[in-house]
Amino acid sequence: MRRVFFTFILFANFISLPAWADCSKDTDCKGNRICESGKCVDPKVPLAAPMRAPSSSLSFDENTLAQSHARGAAVTGFVMSAVALGLAIGAELTKEDQIPSLPLGGVATLAVAISAPIIAKSGSSLRYAAGVDGAFGLRIAGWVAYGGTLLDAVVLIGLGIVDITPEDGLISVTGVLGAASLILFSIDNLNTYGEASEKLEQSKVGLSFDLPTFAPVVTPEVGTTGASLCLSGRF
Repeated sequence: MRRVFFTFILFANFISLPAWADCSKDTDCKGNRICESGKCVDPKVPLAAPMRAPSSSLSFDENTLAQSHARGAAVTGFVMSAVALGLAIGAELTKEDQIPSLPLGGVATLAVAISAPIIAKSGSSLRYAAGVDGAFGLRIAGWVAYGGTLLDAVVLIGLGIVDITPEDGLISVTGVLGAASLILFSIDNLNTYGEASEKLEQSKVGLSFDLPTFAPVVTPEVGTTGASLCLSGRF
């Protein structure tokens, strides 16, 4: 008899559980409330994932371009090429006399030897910052001409020191070679500056998108979970 009584109590509790609950489904709740664990509660709507700012592929901006010395170094290269060539011609015309031929040749050599690396370095810095190529062929030709100039100049200065007159035109050719190296580096710098400027302009009008970001959103009416698509872009 006692076993039957307990069985009856358990069965009564089991069938009465739904009656104790506020709801069994979302439609049992009023308004936008939803049913969770037998209780009507307000829906929890998570915030959509924040949009991410698009990342720039450029490692430089307008300030970096404005502060670059590539264009100024190019102008300097053109000026120094004329100076070096003029000094070399002066040394050629006075080669019969150690003075002033030797000092003129020495100054011309220093002008090329010092100016060329500075001009080349200015262009290299901008190429690295902007990620552009410049005129690679002109740079190679410039370094070849630079090396040939220094080699010839050292030989000519040595001949001048021992008071040996070089062959006609040799000093002038060395001056032309040195001037050519400065001009080649200068043109490369202008080319590099133009490419960097063009790349910066393209970045201003370009369009970039991040990958879509999905964020869960609860729909109050049916209590289901969907997804919202967030796109971030820049014009």
